[in-house]
Amino acid sequence: MKKLNLLTSAGVVLSCISLSTMAEIGNVSNIVERLYPRFGSSWVGDPMPFNNDGTLEVFYLDDARFGSEGFHPWHRTSTKDFRTYADHGEVIPFVEDLQSQELALGTGSVIKVGGIYHAFYTAHNKNLEPYEAIMHATSADMQKWSKHPSHKFFAPDQYEKNDFRDPHVVYIEEEKRYWMLVTARKDGRGVIAKLTSKDLINWKDEGILFENDTVARDSNLECPTLIQYGDFWYLSFSDQWPDRVTQYRIADNPNGPFRKPEVPAVDGRGFYAGKLEQMNGHLYMAGWTPSKQLYQDNGEFAWAGNLVIHQLRQEKNGQLYTQAPEQVEEYFQSTDTPKVSSTTNLNENALKFEKGDYQVTSFGKIEGITKIEGVITTSGWFNNQFGITFNVIRDRGRLNITFDKSQDKIFFYNVPLERAEEFKPQITIDHKLKENSKFTIYIDDSVLVMYVDDEIALSTRMYRMQDRTWGIFSNGSNVEFSNLTISKNNRYRK
Repeated sequence: MKKLNLLTSAGVVLSCISLSTMAEIGNVSNIVERLYPRFGSSWVGDPMPFNNDGTLEVFYLDDARFGSEGFHPWHRTSTKDFRTYADHGEVIPFVEDLQSQELALGTGSVIKVGGIYHAFYTAHNKNLEPYEAIMHATSADMQKWSKHPSHKFFAPDQYEKNDFRDPHVVYIEEEKRYWMLVTARKDGRGVIAKLTSKDLINWKDEGILFENDTVARDSNLECPTLIQYGDFWYLSFSDQWPDRVTQYRIADNPNGPFRKPEVPAVDGRGFYAGKLEQMNGHLYMAGWTPSKQLYQDNGEFAWAGNLVIHQLRQEKNGQLYTQAPEQVEEYFQSTDTPKVSSTTNLNENALKFEKGDYQVTSFGKIEGITKIEGVITTSGWFNNQFGITFNVIRDRGRLNITFDKSQDKIFFYNVPLERAEEFKPQITIDHKLKENSKFTIYIDDSVLVMYVDDEIALSTRMYRMQDRTWGIFSNGSNVEFSNLTISKNNRYRK
């Protein structure tokens, strides 16, 4: 995908935790035990997951932000449990030459044929015309790669020359050949092109596989994947504008037609460039939760951030629901009931609110990697806004996850609620709350991922969350929070 403007101040360097006991993950010096990792001082862009016999290899665009002319070499991490990641470092470098097609690298995919791994990736250089090309490299071990510049090719004639990227290669068993899906443009519209090959070297243009059906038909459809899972084929992509969310479509065969499900997004705009992969019988999607401009909560989302991986549950009709990977639950060792530290709730039960002005019940501070669970019960027809709030100061939360049952939506506001009318929510999620809806929140450093009813996720960034008070609130609603628990992994704290 295309790179957005970089941040303009230095980020916080996160240390890697070296665990000699985790050698089975790989012969590497750095093991990162995190739910939502980044590696060293860089940021994770556009993950490219690849199932390697029960280990999820995640190639990604490394966003170092150090001012070099070139950028985004491919790096690699791997995991078996979604909480321990091996950092394998750089695997495919860019070329520090203003006239090289590979001055910057872009998204692609990895496929294994026999004992050889094949990487297809984007080469990007705005000093050239066309400035985007598809490249090929091979490896016997996923660490040392040989580039094949003679295999380079550009957009076929029917597509616009400078939007041709993000190659995703998949083997179609019925046809005994390989397909390559490419983010492309034709006649001012975003499309996903389909190319085919029998040898992974010579590619034939087979026309458009999918035309943009989102709210902005001119938007590019970035980072596509095509995968069969159960009885259905899934096509995923991220719309480059205006919503910037990862979506998917369902079909009965790889050629489509692809139909839009009732809820086509797996997360909100705090999760981008998600790509599908299956492993051990489960379906996953790997994307990134963005950092923010100037590393401030009131900043706009920037390009690249922390790696976030969702597990997707399939329903009989093909609908996918978003939930946390099952192994993440094993990370937490202690569970407690949060203690009320203050409340403006006039009800005897500090967790039960009745109609009225803004009321909040606050708990302790968020410390380290944390899980918060609870059930939200609403009664009656009148419900305005309620939710979970962070960075609570003098009974006012500065960061708010807000449920609005009247609109069947969930919002994230990076401002206090009394200022919400001045600002649009930074994230909007469509979700119809049940009478009793369960939520689970995972927090790792400044990344928060919330799952609601094991159906939908909301991922976001909150810098002023750690070591600050959190709470629950109501703004004119009849709502009760119950079964509220907080869990931590006490061994690893930031």
